[in-house]
Amino acid sequence: MINLLMAIHCHQPVGNFDNVVEEAYQKSYLPFIELLEKHPKVKLSLHYSGYLIDWFAKHHPDFLKRIKSMVKNSQVEILAGGHFEPIFSMIPERDAIGQVRMLKDAIRKAFSQEPNGAWLAERVWEPKLPAVLSHAGIKFTIIDDSHFSALSEFSAKEKNSKFNPDDLNGYYITEELGEKVFIFPGSEKLRYYMPFKLPQETINYLRENNRNGTDKTITFADDGEKFGLWPGTNKWVYEEKWLDNFFTALEQNSDWIRLCTFSEHLKNNKPTERIYLSCASYREMLEWSGGFFRNFLIKYPEANNLHKKMLYVSNKISSVENNNNTTAKKKTLSKELTQARRHLYMGQTNDIYWHGVFGGLYLNHLRLAVSKHLIEAEKIVDKIMNDKTWQKIETVDYDCDGSEEVIFNTDKLNTIFKPSSGAVLSSWDYRERPASLINTLHRRYESYHEKIKESFNDDKEEKQHDGQPASIHDVTEIKQDNLDDALIYDKYNRYCLIDHFLSKEDNLKDFEKLSAQDKFDCVRKAYDFDIKKNKGKGKVAFNRNCNSQNSSLQLKKVITIDKACLNVSYNIKNLNEHVFSSRFGIEFNFSVYDPKFVKARERKSIDGFSISDSWNGLKIDFKSSNKFNLWSYPVETVSQTEGGIDKAYQNLCLLVWWDLDVKKDSNWESNIGIEIN
Repeated sequence: MINLLMAIHCHQPVGNFDNVVEEAYQKSYLPFIELLEKHPKVKLSLHYSGYLIDWFAKHHPDFLKRIKSMVKNSQVEILAGGHFEPIFSMIPERDAIGQVRMLKDAIRKAFSQEPNGAWLAERVWEPKLPAVLSHAGIKFTIIDDSHFSALSEFSAKEKNSKFNPDDLNGYYITEELGEKVFIFPGSEKLRYYMPFKLPQETINYLRENNRNGTDKTITFADDGEKFGLWPGTNKWVYEEKWLDNFFTALEQNSDWIRLCTFSEHLKNNKPTERIYLSCASYREMLEWSGGFFRNFLIKYPEANNLHKKMLYVSNKISSVENNNNTTAKKKTLSKELTQARRHLYMGQTNDIYWHGVFGGLYLNHLRLAVSKHLIEAEKIVDKIMNDKTWQKIETVDYDCDGSEEVIFNTDKLNTIFKPSSGAVLSSWDYRERPASLINTLHRRYESYHEKIKESFNDDKEEKQHDGQPASIHDVTEIKQDNLDDALIYDKYNRYCLIDHFLSKEDNLKDFEKLSAQDKFDCVRKAYDFDIKKNKGKGKVAFNRNCNSQNSSLQLKKVITIDKACLNVSYNIKNLNEHVFSSRFGIEFNFSVYDPKFVKARERKSIDGFSISDSWNGLKIDFKSSNKFNLWSYPVETVSQTEGGIDKAYQNLCLLVWWDLDVKKDSNWESNIGIEIN
């Protein structure tokens, strides 16, 4: 007898467009449930992230009622998890437990069921998770059979094969400091069979595992979106009746295939044995991450910035809770902190912290949405902690790179400067709206860029033989011709206040194509800094000496903030006996979209300009004490999503510049004011 356990996981990221979620509903979520209703003997487990349950409740409440009926009839079991689908090992334990409890509450309300199991986002496993899950009231979870690879190697040395994928059976028990959780290994083979091979091929695979006459338990667990939303699957799964035929095949073979839910199996069967697993995820994720999910925080500094912002805000919320522990204060703050925690949890959604076959981090609207929720959460907490008008300057190793950052926050703006890297402005949040102005992404090499140089579309057609769709992991369509022209890789992160000393012969095209030569390479150099505070007002002064074979100068930039205006004063002093000649520029990279700036352009001798940001509904005004020149161009990445490889607009790059001729012991000065409204 084969015990077949099936779990279907459905999720949409925080900040996704309603029309995109609606398409997923119409092509995948709804037709799947409609077919499941027609096959009442087919039992399985469903997981919907809290974001989706909230969306269904708002847009399609009857959908939840249909699932509730199947839960009542014991056809379906609902799995919990983190409400907004976080990677549990990447967030504080208090937040992981809070996220699970929030989703459990939502499941009780929507389906009248107490969930025992939890879906692990991206099946990311770390050894500390049994304690986290146990503390959240979770009894079991599902991982991939690839998680057992290290045990399989050990098992081979011991001359047995019990941990090879084909020999795994049932479920296993593990613990952390005595806190237990049960784990079911999902079959990778079934992930690639369903729905990409004919139903009979899956039945044949199950039959092969039933030859020795003993009971065996096999788990299938994968994304619900592959049943209708992934490229080519809607026609195959529904129009050509793959899912209907598969459910029918399961019913026709019920004499040797037993379908049950995970909780039912736990009730009637003991664990296979106790095990301990190392850090892992599914095989494809390990390839994208370089073997360990947290490597994404190294691969993508932008993901690390968002992650550390999330931790910073989480710690602020926890501090307020701990420092206001009287009963009266707790009652007063309960509503505000509940609201702040919900925004924080939405900022912990996993999708924007990584990138693989899905767009993830490369999707600017997802990054901006997550940032907005983190800004909102911090704004609520800061309102509790501070007066209406306030400023605070602190130094801390914010991004955990071994060097201190300067955090300059006010009631209107949040800013972070990196003295160790050119005193650049790496984070700039406008709190009123809210909006993250530097939620940018630099252009970097990705392994799939090699496919642009290959005849990949021909290969795709070969893989879609006999009308069967290929797995999303096997097919990537190139959406545009000549994408190789856009394969430009940035030398530094796309921040603001990046100081450049260029040749007077350099032009906009040189700067855009990264061929302009920077005399002092300021972005890679450390600046000294000094913080001054006086009567509730503060300023930060950054300075460094710039030296080359024929030049020596002192560069100083001073930051002040007045309401929603960031002021930057520059002073350049020539320390050499010769005249210092250069094209001095200040680079800004903004996560904004203004139709006036969608093409590269140059402006000469202006004293100001404005950006009208359609993404956030903001206006950004630039003013300077002396006239300047302006280069601007859109920054586009060549990135992969489930739809294929294409160009994607990421941010607007601006270079404010002057041609300088500074005599010995003379100074050049300018002041720039950037106001947001």
